[in-house]
Amino acid sequence: FLGGAFAEELVDVLSTTRGLRVLASSASERFAADRNAAIVHAATGVDVVVDGSVQLSGDRVRVSVKLVDAASETQLHAERFDATLDDVFELQETMGMRIAESLRLELAPLGRGAVPKHAAMAYLQARRMMRGGAIPSHGTAVDLLEQCRDAAPDFASARAALGLAYVGLRWTRVWDSDDYLVRAQVEVDRALELAPQLADAQLARGILAAQLAHYGEAGSGLRRCLEIAPTCSDALHYLADLETAAGEMDRGMRRARLALRLDPLSHACQMVL
Repeated sequence: FLGGAFAEELVDVLSTTRGLRVLASSASERFAADRNAAIVHAATGVDVVVDGSVQLSGDRVRVSVKLVDAASETQLHAERFDATLDDVFELQETMGMRIAESLRLELAPLGRGAVPKHAAMAYLQARRMMRGGAIPSHGTAVDLLEQCRDAAPDFASARAALGLAYVGLRWTRVWDSDDYLVRAQVEVDRALELAPQLADAQLARGILAAQLAHYGEAGSGLRRCLEIAPTCSDALHYLADLETAAGEMDRGMRRARLALRLDPLSHACQMVL
C-alpha cells in the first residue's frame, strides 16, 4: 500500500515540473508484474520509466528508485532514500518531492539530441560534485562544464550550471572574483536566451543577481524557478535567505523548512534556519 501511495505522490509532483509529460499511475499499473521498461515503451511511447521499491523494517522505511531509458533498458540513475515512518503522509509528500527533484536534475540531458553522450556525462558528473556542497570541488566541476559547453554550446542546463560554478569559484579565488562574476553573467545570459523556461536557468539568474546585490532581480528569478520546479531546494533556501533578511520571517522560515526537508544534509539550508 505504501508503494502505491508513493507512486501516486511522485506522479503528482513530477507533473508540476514544466517540460515533463507524465503518465498517470493507472497507465503503468498493468506493467507492475514484469517491470519491463521496453514493454512499457512499446505500449505507451514513454521515453523514461521510474521504477521503485519500498522496504519496511519496524518504523524505518527505505525507498529505492531507478531511472531507466525505456527503449534500451539502460539504467540512467539510481538513488535510495531512508526515513522514519513517524508521519506517513508527511513522509509520502517529502519523499515524492525529493525523488522528483533528483530525477529532474538527471533528466536534463535527455531529449536533447544535440548533446553528445560524453558531454551529458560530464554535465551529470559536475552537477553531482556541485550538489555535494564542497566549494573546492567546483574547480573540477568547472573543467567538466567547460568541456560540456565546448561540445554542446546550446545545452542550456550546462550553461546555467557553469554560471553557478563560476559564482562558487568567486569564494575560493578572491583575487579575481570580479572576473568570475563576469564569466558567470555570460553563461547565465546564454542559458536564459536558449531556454527561459528552464528552472536551472532561472535559478542561476536569481543566485547571480543576489551576488551582484540586485535583490529584486534575484527574487524574481528564484520565484520563477519555483513556478517551474516547485521541488528545487536550492531556490527555496536562497529565496528564504532573501525573505528573512527583508523581514518576511514567516514566509522565509516556511521555505527554509521545506528546503531542509527536501535536502536534509544541506549545510546551506541549515545555515538559513
